[in-house]
This record gives sequence, C-alpha cells and structure tokens, in this order.
Amino acid sequence: VCRASEGVSPILALGQMAVSGLQDIYPSSEAWTAPVMDLANVIPEDDEERMNQFVKVLQKQTGSQIAVYTLDSLEGRDPGQVATEMANRWGVGDEAKDNGVLVLVAVGDRKDFTATGRGLEDVLPDSFVGSLRRKVLVPAFRAGNYGQGLRQYMYELSLRIVSQEESPPGELSKDFEALLDLE
Repeated sequence: VCRASEGVSPILALGQMAVSGLQDIYPSSEAWTAPVMDLANVIPEDDEERMNQFVKVLQKQTGSQIAVYTLDSLEGRDPGQVATEMANRWGVGDEAKDNGVLVLVAVGDRKDFTATGRGLEDVLPDSFVGSLRRKVLVPAFRAGNYGQGLRQYMYELSLRIVSQEESPPGELSKDFEALLDLE
C-alpha cells in the first residue's frame, strides 16, 4: 500500500521481512484500532486523542489517512521496511488510491521514517517530507516533545494533502486548527 521513502519496493520489503521473521514488532491489523499506536508511551493521552480526531477529519475530507506507530526499538531492523510493512499490514489509506502515510518512530533507536503511498507521491515528495521532518520532528524529538512534534508534522502533511484536493478552501483548515491547538 505504501512506498518507503528510500525507494524500497513493498513487495521486496515483504519478502525480506517474511524471510527474517520480523513479526514480533508488528502488531496485527486487529490490534490497530486508532490511527495512533503509541507502544513507546511517549505521546501524552490528550495529544494522542487530538491526533486520532485529526486523522478522522482528514480521512472524511480527502479519503487519505495518516497513521503513527511508536515503539521502543526496531531491534536492528530497517525503519523503512518496518514502516512499509506496517502500512501494508494495517491497510493505511484507501487501497485503490494508495493514499496512506505511516509515520514510524523508534524512540530508543532515535530513528523515524515516513512511508508514503504511491497515490500521494506527487503531493508528498520525499524532498518535502524530509525537509518537514528536519524542521518539525527533529527539534521536537530532541526536546522530548513527541506529542507536539507529531501533531505539528501531521498537521503540515495534512495541509499539503488538503491543498491538492478539490475541496472548498478553508473548510478543513478550521477543523485542523482547532484540533491542533499548538498554544
């Protein structure tokens, strides 16, 4: 469903993971009940709730979906492969449109990765995602503000997605601003 930002083929990634037995760090699709799965317990509950609401608004408006998956460690595994596998396993985004995004954060490893569906490649090119990551996630994570950093990151990704949609301008921004509450 999603491509890895480093160009790893989802089929290749799935094959490599099946061979290397990586299932232990992959929660099943049944375990994924909300867009944010914080196994590392680094996102405050109110931030997590806002982000889950935020993604529901985005999905309702555009059909696109963003998921966040935090864990303590990748146990030496490639973050791009893990992010792509999780996006595929959970079915992030619409399968036909391939418009999902999964943000993976391995807190103990100090690694993160954003896997973007092929349907969003033109909207969220690697250069934009990488620049946004450096601008928003890196400073927030260094300060230990995972919730705020991820909220801001999701907001910026969502604004970019919404700007490419044919929806009435400004209609969604008010909902996003209210949910983001950066003050």
